[in-house]
Amino acid sequence: MILKKILNLLIIFFLIIIICNVLYSRLIKHDIITTIFGRAFFIVETGSMEPTINKGELIVVSERKNYKVGDIVTILDNEKYIFTHRIVEIIGDNVVTKGDSNDLRDEIVSNRNIIGKVIIHSKILGFFVIYLLKPLILIDILYICIKLIIELYKTEEEKNEEKLNC
Repeated sequence: MILKKILNLLIIFFLIIIICNVLYSRLIKHDIITTIFGRAFFIVETGSMEPTINKGELIVVSERKNYKVGDIVTILDNEKYIFTHRIVEIIGDNVVTKGDSNDLRDEIVSNRNIIGKVIIHSKILGFFVIYLLKPLILIDILYICIKLIIELYKTEEEKNEEKLNC
């Protein structure tokens, strides 16, 4: 019972840290990209990297110091657009990228604009994240979290009283 309570508290604490990190990043620092433990998470919205990475997949991106030809990287272009393509050429401190299903190369991009290298991509996780971000699902998740917190902090007396009432 104590182990279960400690585990639940750790999960809640972990979720609170993640939520605070995201809120701080978005609301106070006004970051365009939010990272959690040095990783950024994106859902692919186009088929430009098919068949390697399909539309709707979740990608996890990690910043690196050096990139090489063949790396799949996510780029923030002109502080507006985020896209994920493969590096096809390195020119000094710049790279040229191209989507696997595109015929033409992209324009030259500075290494400073690279958010990071794709380290994981998953269709299942992408579907799961898209599903979880639906408004009604988010409300359900918040409701369950609040119920769990209330349940964790009930005293033994309150729990015994509930058992007697049933």
